[in-house]
This record gives sequence, C-alpha cells and structure tokens, in this order.
Amino acid sequence: MQTAGRTGGAVGALFLQPGQRPIPKPGKNLLRMESECFNIQEKHDSKRSVRFFMNESLKHFPCRLLVFRVENRNYALDISFVQRVVPMVEITTLPGSPSVVAGVVNIRGGIVPVVSLRLCCGLPERGLKLSDRLIVLQLERRMAALWVDDVLGLQECNEGQWTAAEEITRSLKSVEGIVKNGEELLIFQNPESYLSPKDHDLLDLELLQFS
Repeated sequence: MQTAGRTGGAVGALFLQPGQRPIPKPGKNLLRMESECFNIQEKHDSKRSVRFFMNESLKHFPCRLLVFRVENRNYALDISFVQRVVPMVEITTLPGSPSVVAGVVNIRGGIVPVVSLRLCCGLPERGLKLSDRLIVLQLERRMAALWVDDVLGLQECNEGQWTAAEEITRSLKSVEGIVKNGEELLIFQNPESYLSPKDHDLLDLELLQFS
C-alpha cells in the first residue's frame, strides 16, 4: 500500500530536514502521539462559538478562531469546527478520491480523509514534513483532517477586525473574509466549502471500498 501526499512521491521522497525522524505511520504511533495533541474542545467556550457559511455575514462578536499557516500565509477558521490538532502522520493514498483530498489517516480507529489546503487554494504542492499538523474538523457530513504547515494558536476576533469576502475576492470559494490582526491579515476559511456535495458522495463510495 503506497503512502504519500498528492504529489505522488513515496515515503522515501518526503521532504525531511537532516536529522529529522520519518513521518510516523498510522495506528499505534498515532495513538501514542495523540497524547501530545491540542484538544480544542477543552480549550474553548462553545457558547461563544458561531459557525459561518458562504455568503453569510459575520454577526456575532467576539468570536474565537484557530489560526494556522500554509506557505507563509496565515489563515483562520471558526473554532466550533475543530475537534483537535494532532501531529502529522503518514498519509495513505485513496485512489479515486476528490482532487483536494491527499489521502486518509487513522484517527482513534476511524479512517479520516485528509484535505490539503494547498490543493484547495491553488498553492504550490510539496511532500509531508514532520512539523506539519492535522486539524481534525467536524463537518456536517463527516469528520475530515485539514493538512497545514503549522498551527499558531487561538485568537479572539472583534467586529472592527472583520472584512467580508465579497468586499475583497470571490475567486476562492473557501474564503469567507479577512481578519485584521494588528499589521497582519488572516484569511478566514469556511471548512464546509472544502468538499462539495459531489465530493462527499465520492468519498462515501471510496471509503466504503477502502474499508
């Protein structure tokens, strides 16, 4: 069984720095590493969380965001989607999966599809790194893991920091808006837009065959 990112390289082709250990394989290694994970559900007040959907304005402030990085750009998403953050493990390819899905991983005995934000946003592809993280999301139809370069932490968002996406760009369906954090801009993401209804249907079929 081949394990790799969507780049098509095998395990030996992963972009690891000198001295780094290989990406752990799914299963027991993942369960061991989960003791190091950041369990978001224990870190936030669900009463203050608000889910955002495409074309819906942000109306409830303050809100709480998880901030993460991909390709030197900082992104954020609503904390209510987030179950936990876990260290990167080896990704097993899933033939026939949607184009934004890099493969699957085993999380607590469940097979979870991995969505690559690089593929969603048209960013340069690369192999896995030990420092990468998986943000485990609970979407309406399934659990999914978002592959990111790093997770930076939690942040409050106030009304004065928010600019809706239609005022900036409509070219990327996952972009809900922009959050201004001092001199820095955070690209606010709508996780429900990563996978279309057709993508979910395809995943249902592929995961059934995979299991």
